[in-house]
Amino acid sequence: GRWIAGEIETLCRAGMGYDDFAVFYRTNAQSRMLEDMLLRAGVPYRIVGSLRFFERAEIKDVMAYLTLVVNPADDMAAKRVINVPKRSIGETSVAQIDSLRTGKGLSFVDACRLGITDDGLRPAVRKSLAEFVGLIDECRAFEGDLRPLVEMIIEKSGLVRALELENTDEARGRIENIKELLGVVDEFRESNSDEEALYEAPTADGDGTGSEAAGQAPAKTFRGNSLADFVEWVSLRTDLDSMVEGASAVTLMTVHSAKGLEFPVVFVAGMEESLFPHGNNYGDDKGLE
Repeated sequence: GRWIAGEIETLCRAGMGYDDFAVFYRTNAQSRMLEDMLLRAGVPYRIVGSLRFFERAEIKDVMAYLTLVVNPADDMAAKRVINVPKRSIGETSVAQIDSLRTGKGLSFVDACRLGITDDGLRPAVRKSLAEFVGLIDECRAFEGDLRPLVEMIIEKSGLVRALELENTDEARGRIENIKELLGVVDEFRESNSDEEALYEAPTADGDGTGSEAAGQAPAKTFRGNSLADFVEWVSLRTDLDSMVEGASAVTLMTVHSAKGLEFPVVFVAGMEESLFPHGNNYGDDKGLE
């Protein structure tokens, strides 16, 4: 990823534009590292046929659970995953839960606690609320290193298990993305002290290069084994991600999405055993071909 970003910048200095470049890969999960390297190099990019890594539904779901473990008062995160995976808690039930906190200043999770014993809710909903609140409480009690902690929260949430039961190519791709998020956790753990310059608070003009003297917040120092710091780091990372936009940008897409398209310069990343061809085709000569 670093090499590709460097080559693009070299060719741009020689007169090419970002629109001249495309980067292909086999699976959507591979885009995450490429996105990160392009972002660090200041190379604008767009993804065709998919979403940016941290915008994908399954990644947002995992991050919502991690956010709730850090801060159960985050109502947006709670409402996102109250019925993910499916728990028989629909929009009507969510509205009823919301009504329980009217005038009481309660968080949505605390309203869920009230709902467990509220006769106005169906028994199936009350049971699901008890399971949801119990899950958050259980995960908040976890201790240990960051990677095992995140793995445990993902396992307890049931997100991967639900996707495995779907047994579709799309679901398997979503599982790959969740596994790739664990790689993000490892990177954060190993190199957070090197991220200070990249993750400074954005300035008024959006370039993230302001100083404390100019009235901006100083660079944030993260603790590599802190779940709270990891959640904040991802939030800052996605804020910066959204800034790198513009009319001219490198195109990222899977090889399948690229069928029939042409670009002056193309990079193909990850052409290695089990990725290209994909490991799913082993044992099938036709599929391998």
